[in-house]
Amino acid sequence: MKKMSNSEYIELYQESNKTFLALRLEIESAFQCLKDYESNSSFESKKVGIYKHLKKLIPCFDILFEVSKLNSTQSLITQLRMIVDNYVILYLFTNFSSKEEQLLRYYLFLLDATSSRPKIIKNFASNIKHQIPDEAYENANIAVVSDNKTSVELIKTINEKQLDSIANKEIISSSNWKFKDKNEKNQNKNRYIWTELYTIAKIPNHHAQILQNYFSSFVHGLGLSLNIKTDEEDLTFVILSLDYCGILMSMIIKIIMTEFDEETKNLNLHPMTLEIINHNWNNWK
Repeated sequence: MKKMSNSEYIELYQESNKTFLALRLEIESAFQCLKDYESNSSFESKKVGIYKHLKKLIPCFDILFEVSKLNSTQSLITQLRMIVDNYVILYLFTNFSSKEEQLLRYYLFLLDATSSRPKIIKNFASNIKHQIPDEAYENANIAVVSDNKTSVELIKTINEKQLDSIANKEIISSSNWKFKDKNEKNQNKNRYIWTELYTIAKIPNHHAQILQNYFSSFVHGLGLSLNIKTDEEDLTFVILSLDYCGILMSMIIKIIMTEFDEETKNLNLHPMTLEIINHNWNNWK
């Protein structure tokens, strides 16, 4: 195979850069259609939760773009993996299985957070060796009380909406939002791993394997992350990351338009954007 010249690398980078920036503008337009959800703080509505998830995720593309200009492949890949994982969660709650199961997973996702934080705070406080300001203790206690209350409310909501009838009670008691089998009692064996979640979210299997088995080496600083030797290899990772993000932004726009069809009915996307969205959604290879 003929080795690419430096000018060919630069040309690919410029094209990836151009597509990334165009899709970043388009995803912002789609997100702005949801601005009425900003004032709603109730996570009982899945739409509110999805809005909040998008609000924290979309700026991450800007950070990745800035990191792509630096000489830090490890930072770039770590940022990309975080974006991919957040996209996968978004897909799981909007496009996988039935609407009822999506809602149950969403509530279990929240329950996982509200049941985990009190344990983390308690464990940290019991092992701290130096004096902590009273205000910090007070804030921690407020967080624990709030989380415990929210956990009770989430369980109540799950029961009231009869979502407890579609999954084994052990799934709910363990806050297992990654469950595979609705009827499995042993939750240690009943969780999708990230590679499986990637493929569920329309990421082709060979990409899913790279994301988990190779990119994780950069995230965790393993030996493989030491193997970048040339500027061309660094630029290859930059191009790859920008291209991945372009695809993911197009997929997220599709999710926004589907999940918030009424809110986005007047959204005017460029014809080329629509072509990219449809191609990536149906033919990502």
